[in-house]
Amino acid sequence: RQRYLTMEEIKTLYWHIENRNAFTCNRNVKERVTKDLMIFTRLALSTGARLRSVLTIRKKDINFDTGVVDLVNHKSNRRYKGYLNKKLVEDLLEWCEDLGTEEYVVGRGHKELHISTINRRMKIIMDRVFNELVTDSRERVVVHTLRHTFGSLLAIQGTSIQQIMKLLDHTTMKQSLVYAKLSPNSGFNQVELLGL
Repeated sequence: RQRYLTMEEIKTLYWHIENRNAFTCNRNVKERVTKDLMIFTRLALSTGARLRSVLTIRKKDINFDTGVVDLVNHKSNRRYKGYLNKKLVEDLLEWCEDLGTEEYVVGRGHKELHISTINRRMKIIMDRVFNELVTDSRERVVVHTLRHTFGSLLAIQGTSIQQIMKLLDHTTMKQSLVYAKLSPNSGFNQVELLGL
């Protein structure tokens, strides 16, 4: 997939999630579902975790003091660390205040929310905002685009490929190299520092 979201597009996505009752066919929009979608989206964009990895975050997996979240890579069946910014940690602390430690953060319960539930709800929003005139399937914005956005924005700000590999929990460098083309002045700063 080539497509990732710019910072402006992320703001637009957030606005449409918060105001989804304005365009959804279901006029009986539940505020808790809207908040769930927003928490899901922010976690996905902040960690780069795949859909199911975000859905399986329990309250106990978040260290609210350090902003570290313990994630499960269901594809390789291993655990890895994600990092949350201060604002998201504050919002999650409030969101999780009345949750038990074993309860899931997205869906707020003891049962894992099914991936089709999030996919269906996010598809309505993403199709309306980003996909109405898109004919090339590689350019469509889907839930996995959030993961690609995380990796792309890291590369754009100059994060090393090794660090991107670690943060996305890729098993091979080849998976992470797709982001190398987005790195600004790739190598220029290092050559400049040599001063030769």
